Amino acid sequence: MPAFRPALTARSLACELRKNVCTTLGHRHIMQAGRDYGCRANRIFEDTGIAYFTLHFRKGASMIGILLFCAMLFQTGSQAAQKPAIDNERVTVLEVNGPIAAQPNDAVVIAHSGTATFVPKGATPKIDGDSLVIDLKDHHVDPYKNPTQYQLAFPRPGSKKIFENERVIVWDSEWTPGVPSPMHFHDKDVVVWFLEDGDLKSTTPDGKETVNQYTAGTIRFNAGNRTHTETLVKGKQRALITELK
Repeated sequence: MPAFRPALTARSLACELRKNVCTTLGHRHIMQAGRDYGCRANRIFEDTGIAYFTLHFRKGASMIGILLFCAMLFQTGSQAAQKPAIDNERVTVLEVNGPIAAQPNDAVVIAHSGTATFVPKGATPKIDGDSLVIDLKDHHVDPYKNPTQYQLAFPRPGSKKIFENERVIVWDSEWTPGVPSPMHFHDKDVVVWFLEDGDLKSTTPDGKETVNQYTAGTIRFNAGNRTHTETLVKGKQRALITELK
């Protein structure tokens, strides 16, 4: 490896990286990435959740390479600091619209356009526009037994299956104004991404009614073991619904 110059003048930079950036990439990954871009990253100390690095750039290192490396760090920091839309024992759900780091678990990427892609653990998701990344944790829940005489939630009129594997089933579901869905039983937990502005009235078998207002972009985690019918009472509504196996 070419010798590094001492940290001098403009070619020596002290960078503050949030601890969660280091968690996302790992300190060794940061150092390796630095070498790829023509610099050496030394982790010197950590204080109050901030990891401090000193970067020493090789003589002749490309300024474009330096800028690309810094851009990579700040981009990763922004992603790592993003607050999940949902985070529980089964899933972590992130809203994204650009590159994202490799996921620690199996994941499914749901695109706003209505497609779904499974991403194995450790692989980097390919993001195409506004998307949800649903990180699937290792907390399996068997489907609930249906104690009712009603059908399961899916398939049903207005729904179309767009993806299925051993971890999830993803449905593209649309409601027609004033037309109730069949009374149905949810045997699985679901992640729901609402794509329109519309109010859905939920009615249970005993006649109890609840109107839920949803706006485009609303994300919900709904536990299984429930029975109801849904009717669109205002606006229009379509959702991408991920059933967790």
